Amino acid sequence: MGLQHTIPGYILAAGIGYLLGSLNWAIILSRVLYKTDIRRFGSGNAGMTNTLRTYGKGKAALVFILDALKTVAAVAAARWLVGTEYAAMLGGTAALLGHVYPLYYHFKGGKGVVCGISAIAMLDWRMAAFVLGVFFIALALRRIISLASICGAASFPVAALVFHFGQWYYFVFAVVVGGFVIWLHRENIKRLAAGTEAPVTARRRNSGEENG
Repeated sequence: MGLQHTIPGYILAAGIGYLLGSLNWAIILSRVLYKTDIRRFGSGNAGMTNTLRTYGKGKAALVFILDALKTVAAVAAARWLVGTEYAAMLGGTAALLGHVYPLYYHFKGGKGVVCGISAIAMLDWRMAAFVLGVFFIALALRRIISLASICGAASFPVAALVFHFGQWYYFVFAVVVGGFVIWLHRENIKRLAAGTEAPVTARRRNSGEENG
């Protein structure tokens, strides 16, 4: 393709990734199915965890699948347009940014955990398995999704070193994505330190229930 290995190709890959990432499925499903905005409930975030707490496991699973697919599409499009792993990483990062700061929803989205692990899986399934392993171990031990997400994000640079030692761009990508996800959980970290972070529960929203 004419855009391969070109600056316009990278810009287009980033733009497509961001626009795809901005399709926040927690918000979309909340509006379509319940005629409301999920950001008015629970934690106020538009992601899988708040969907789980607010609408239950089925809707959370659907959000997970759709958010994962949009990230897969962003990475695949970037790789096809430009033809490099740098572009694939750029597309995944742009999708993550779009999910967190969605153009279509006043730049208030989720925390990007699903997008992050989906982008990792598109680059190397071994790194994704490593990160998911850490996530599920932490979740099994404490039953707190935010803690498991932080542990998984922190393990990403380790996975990059283990499976791509000497390939600096993998490590840089891992530090950027992992660090960004941890930063997005800064309020959760404060609650974890204070011992007030709630364990995961799945429940349906009551008709009159609404939190900030």
